[in-house]
Amino acid sequence: MGSTYDPRALYLMGHSCSAHMLTSIFLDSSQVSPTLTPSSTLLHSVKGIIMSEGLYDLELLLASDHFPHYRDWFIAPTFGRRVSYDKFSTTRFPLWNCDIRWLIVHSKGDTLVNFSQSRAIYAYLCRLYESDANTHVQQNMDQLQADHNDIPHGDDYADIVKNFVLRDALC
Repeated sequence: MGSTYDPRALYLMGHSCSAHMLTSIFLDSSQVSPTLTPSSTLLHSVKGIIMSEGLYDLELLLASDHFPHYRDWFIAPTFGRRVSYDKFSTTRFPLWNCDIRWLIVHSKGDTLVNFSQSRAIYAYLCRLYESDANTHVQQNMDQLQADHNDIPHGDDYADIVKNFVLRDALC
């Protein structure tokens, strides 16, 4: 017999830009982008968020020597031309809901986003959850080898996601 759908136990996945969008929605960005404020129903229905290869700290990205063209290629067209993009960095937003579990995934083979982005959001979420960080924040940054756009298509990625979701089912 198959499992049943539970609208109070949603798992959301975001890769690359959508990982940034998920953190902008499920961390409190209402002071910067009020239209991203989730409904109370949605906020309390999400049990877990899986993110891979996201851009979370835009100032950290722009300070890197690895991606000198990102300001003109992606950041400015997306967020507008600004002196600072700090207010859009999701590593600054408080938690909406402390019950959400987070999984940050990063591939060793990614050539578009460096590890500093995933490390930054992982460290930030751990600080937010403090003593409960081990329960709410996990990372997998040493298993995958694929490049940026190939990551979500691999069996290893599917296994990582499956294991994250099944962990709740087994508890």
